Amino acid sequence: MQSGKSFEDIALSYLQSAGYTLVCRNFRCQDGEIDLIVRYGELLVFVEVKGSRYLNPIERIGRRKLKNLVSCIEQYLSKNPHYGDVRLDVICISAKGLSHLRGIEID
Repeated sequence: MQSGKSFEDIALSYLQSAGYTLVCRNFRCQDGEIDLIVRYGELLVFVEVKGSRYLNPIERIGRRKLKNLVSCIEQYLSKNPHYGDVRLDVICISAKGLSHLRGIEID
């Protein structure tokens, strides 16, 4: 079975091939971690990477996880001000391939 790091490597390679640039990897805060932070022009994108051999990885992101991700994003932005647009994406990797969900609703 692949590790979280190898899933992140796959996701990062995919993003870089699409023109994104890595800003930070594995940003840790008191509420958890953001796997990847990338830039696409003036857009700053926070990326949660999920992988699984058996389950649909997106099903593993619940309300609590989203709340923690938003808190981590807020903490990152408080230390690293950004004046452009910000987005939260999820990249899911399974035996069937990779899917990139852009602009996850975080209200």
